[in-house]
Amino acid sequence: MQITTVSILAILATLSAATPAADAHQQLQARAVNCNNIVPACFGGSKGAKTNCRCKGQKGTCDLWTCPGSSAGAMVCGQEESGCVFL
Repeated sequence: MQITTVSILAILATLSAATPAADAHQQLQARAVNCNNIVPACFGGSKGAKTNCRCKGQKGTCDLWTCPGSSAGAMVCGQEESGCVFL
């Protein structure tokens, strides 16, 4: 009986230590990039037309951003709520 009780308490203690903090999800959400804002690398850019996503798993249509300067960089939204990627 005591061995069973000790085993159960040990398992519960292990599970409680392995459980992530309640605010871990909120911290991850706070790190997400807002694709409505121009990032510093594309400062002065403009939102152009829409484009079809080029990668499997991305949203169907994305906003196309044209960045100024010599770089031909454009920025589109990636997966749902995943931030932005440079093409």
